[in-house]
Amino acid sequence: MKVLLIVAFCFFVFSCKDKKTCYKYQGVSVTRIDDDGESTFFYGEIKDDTTGYPFIKAEYYGVNNGLDVFIHFKKDSTVELIHLGGEYLIPSSSAERKLFIGEYTNDKLDIRELSRQPNIVRASDALKLEEQWYVEKISHRL
Repeated sequence: MKVLLIVAFCFFVFSCKDKKTCYKYQGVSVTRIDDDGESTFFYGEIKDDTTGYPFIKAEYYGVNNGLDVFIHFKKDSTVELIHLGGEYLIPSSSAERKLFIGEYTNDKLDIRELSRQPNIVRASDALKLEEQWYVEKISHRL
């Protein structure tokens, strides 16, 4: 019985390790794949193989780090990742043309105002928090 429980636990842990989320805006997609302190953002909708897709990897290891980024879908079909938290963003060499890293500066709108823009999504490693931001965004538009 103990062996069966251990096997079931290992299956659960390893089968739930990778999480995939897709963000879309006006025909442009960004796929996020999470894996233990790392989230990789790919330009495009990823089905299985990620080879050849431009990406930016966000690393947020440690107790006090987390993922907190804006995904800014631009008019020219490019996507800007604006980091707000303790994550460290690493672009692939092919990411520069379609997916790039931006900085949040004081000359931009307040974070809450940016969150309400229809072409900007706030992403977090805490998915419940991300869902809450989405609900606030939708309720603000009504």
